[in-house]
Amino acid sequence: MAEVVLYGAGGHAKVIIDILERSGIHHIVGLVDDTAPEGRLMGYPVASDLRQYLDRGIRAGLVAVGDNWQRHRIVTQIQQWCESFTFVTAIHPSVQLGKEVTVAEGTVIMAGGMLNPCVQIGRHCILNTGSIVDHDCTLHEYASIAPGVTLGGNVVVGAYTAIGLGASVIQKMTIGAYTVVGAGSVVVRPIPSECVSFGTPCRVVRKRAVDEPYL
Repeated sequence: MAEVVLYGAGGHAKVIIDILERSGIHHIVGLVDDTAPEGRLMGYPVASDLRQYLDRGIRAGLVAVGDNWQRHRIVTQIQQWCESFTFVTAIHPSVQLGKEVTVAEGTVIMAGGMLNPCVQIGRHCILNTGSIVDHDCTLHEYASIAPGVTLGGNVVVGAYTAIGLGASVIQKMTIGAYTVVGAGSVVVRPIPSECVSFGTPCRVVRKRAVDEPYL
């Protein structure tokens, strides 16, 4: 099994640990979290500096951080430290992947996910527990969908956009980049970039900065 390190030691990391252990493809060497004291998480050592693992020759892993912009920031930092670092994917064994589905590096798909044929998932995305992505959908890089989200066919989700818990998006909708769709929303019309939106039907409530936290 390939040795990997996880960057992040919060709740999202716990889910990724479970996925990697169940999949049996990668061996977790440890975790990194520069915002918390060193210790252990679910039996794995937590270091404060990724370079401790790079010095040991570990050149693969995942960024286990839920916020899309912060995940991007950490990926960029890792690439500056080590150009040869490889970002793996983590796909729970219960996930159903249809024909001609593509999943790019660094992406996590959690338990119960269902991706129908010809779905394209970009780099470093998160598809959370029980998410349903119908045929011909596209999620651009660093996008995330929360537990229980349903996307109809031919939906496009822009880069760095987050769709909240239990939201539904009808077929052929486009949601712009750097946008947040609130929990429980029903998207029945296109949503632009760089905004916060929610409701049934979902509507824009304000503008949003690209690096604004949403978790």
